[in-house]
Parts: sequence; structure tokens; C-alpha cells
Amino acid sequence: MLAYVKGSLAKILPGVCVVDLHGFGLRIHVPVSDAYQHLKMGERVELQTHYQQKEDGVSIFGFLTVEELELFELLISVSGIGPRNALNILSFASTALVCQWLIQEDVNSLKRIPGIGIKTAQRMILELKSKVADFEWNQSSSAGMMTVRPGKERDEVHQAIEALLVLGYDLREATKQVHMVSTAKPGARVEVLIKDALQQLLR
Repeated sequence: MLAYVKGSLAKILPGVCVVDLHGFGLRIHVPVSDAYQHLKMGERVELQTHYQQKEDGVSIFGFLTVEELELFELLISVSGIGPRNALNILSFASTALVCQWLIQEDVNSLKRIPGIGIKTAQRMILELKSKVADFEWNQSSSAGMMTVRPGKERDEVHQAIEALLVLGYDLREATKQVHMVSTAKPGARVEVLIKDALQQLLR
């Protein structure tokens, strides 16, 4: 019904963008990842969208690339994964990395995503492995879909996020703060990521 939205960015919050369409503000749910945190107020954006209508209202989910949208729609086709869980998955790891885990049947990496247990991870692999193998990647994508952090750095980012979740912080806020620290201090150890992210969260 709604294929994409193009307009200026009126507001950016963790997990939410408000796009101004000639004076009409459209609230769109987005992943919490580096590409979205670097968007600026007033910047013109184009988001590929998924429109959902339920009894309790309408929700719009937006993505900077077609690849993200396609993976999101594949994820919500899996029993037990709703739109919020799918956004959590895309917030936790890049599209390329999630597809890599699915293709390699990496249950251990998938089950580290908040809300994803062993059975759900196994179901994702069973239902999506062959589908994501056919993805055609856009290497010049503005969301950097082919850019995957080096293994050690990526693991420490994930460990820091998991530590904040254990402390009771929300996934979106934890992911946002850890990614901000990681961007400012590339290669930082997990202890530094946690400490600096906590300092921001406690302000």
C-alpha cells in the first residue's frame, strides 16, 4: 500500500523517525543502528516502507535500503517473529551479518539477539536460509549493508549491549549508546564501551 516515503527529517528518536511530507508528519519505526543514528534533522530522506494495519491501529516501518526491507519482511513471515522482534534483529546486526548467520546456520550468534531463543533461531534458519542466499547486495548502499565490523570489534559491541540489557536497559537505548561510543572510539574494549555508554545513560 505504501512503498516508500520521501521527505525531510523532522525528528529522530531511538527507533523512530518523523518525516515531514509537506507539513504532514509521518511517524515511522526504524532500526536502531549506526546508519539511522547518523541522520540529521532537516536532512532529506527516502525510506522503503512496510505498512501494517491492525485492530489497535496503523504502524509504518521504514528502512534506508531495499535489502533491509526485504529481510524485515522475510523475518516477519517466520512464526513467532513480529515486526518489533524483526526491528530488534536489524538493530542488533547488519543485514549482511544476519544473512551470513542464516546461511552458515549459526544458531549461537542468532540466539544472542534479545528475544530470539534456540527454537526461534532454528526456525529462522530452516525457513530463510535458502531465501537470503538469493539476495543481491547493493555494495554502495547508504546504510552500508556490506560493511561488517571486524569480528573482535563486533563481538565486543554485542557483549556491551548484552551487558546493558542485563542491567535492565531498553534494547534501543542500549544499542544506540554502545554504537555511539564504538563510533567515537573504534576498537574500544568491551569494558570501555559499557562504562562510556553507562555514563551517557545515567545523565
